[in-house]
Amino acid sequence: REFVLLGLVLGAAALNKHTAILYLGALGIGLLLSAASGVLRTKGPWLALGLVRLVLLPNLLWQGAHDFISLEFYRAQGSRNVYTPVLLGVVNQVLFISPPALPLCGLGLWFFLRSQAGAPYRVFGLAFLVLLGSLLAIHSSRPDRIAGAYPVLFAGGAVVFERLTSESKRWLRPTLALALAGSGVSLMPIALPLLPPPLAASYAQALGVVPRIEREAAALPEWLAERLGWPELVAAVAQIAQSLPAEERRRAIVLAPTYDVAGAVELFGPAHDLHRVISPHNAYFLWGQELLARQAGDVVIAIGIPEATLVRHFRDVRQAGHQRCDICLEGAPNLSIFVAREPLTSLSDTFVA
Repeated sequence: REFVLLGLVLGAAALNKHTAILYLGALGIGLLLSAASGVLRTKGPWLALGLVRLVLLPNLLWQGAHDFISLEFYRAQGSRNVYTPVLLGVVNQVLFISPPALPLCGLGLWFFLRSQAGAPYRVFGLAFLVLLGSLLAIHSSRPDRIAGAYPVLFAGGAVVFERLTSESKRWLRPTLALALAGSGVSLMPIALPLLPPPLAASYAQALGVVPRIEREAAALPEWLAERLGWPELVAAVAQIAQSLPAEERRRAIVLAPTYDVAGAVELFGPAHDLHRVISPHNAYFLWGQELLARQAGDVVIAIGIPEATLVRHFRDVRQAGHQRCDICLEGAPNLSIFVAREPLTSLSDTFVA
């Protein structure tokens, strides 16, 4: 029963994000290296693996029909991340889980790897080491990639901590709880949109905690910086669209360089009567083909597309605006907006196919 549940959960996780398969691999290696390896001679693990493949099958069929395009995406995505030395990678992990939680992680590893009580569950400690070692070996700048492994360490560490403080040093319990709460509160303004952006940027700089996980930089951590500037950008695009003659406005298609810009137009655009957006990026690659199969792109409002690119494919290219966001990520809403007419090539072939 437990292996059925494991297979369904891991299958759903892999549908959500393919890298969840790494957890499955780490668990498999942990089983091979632990005393529990005998379980691999039973039906349970193979039933779980079969269920993972069954749940993932629709996506695998889609991938096969589209030349396993996700592999190309992962190769390209790797080039965006920042090279992170091993020591910095370890520091990023400590900051990610909160420094006061480090003792719990250490105790959790000891519980799973060294204690007699944790011996039946040693696979989880070994799986964590495999995941952490892999992350450090590839010098990844994404500490969140192994976030799902930490709750197990916390659980094991909590068991050990409770036993260590059951008869003496009970004062350590509220001390740890207060330290965890204090660290969480101090980091909340750089994890959640609680402060005005300029104040949040100053606070993050004062703490010296501005994680950079991709090549774009900003005064704020990326997960906050990427929230900014989108309604203003879409409003600027809408104002340009409204300035077009009625017939051109009816035919106009918004061309975005990346999925985040396209997504912002889809989210905020309908309120401004903007309903058609295409992009060559990620899944918009396919959705754009579907849109252009129904409608020709002879009037395009291009956001952030280099003018030199546009003039190769349109006879009439005019800059109509520029939107800037100083506190956003580099390359985020700090974009020139062009209106392009009289295409010289097929928009589908040029930007989508």
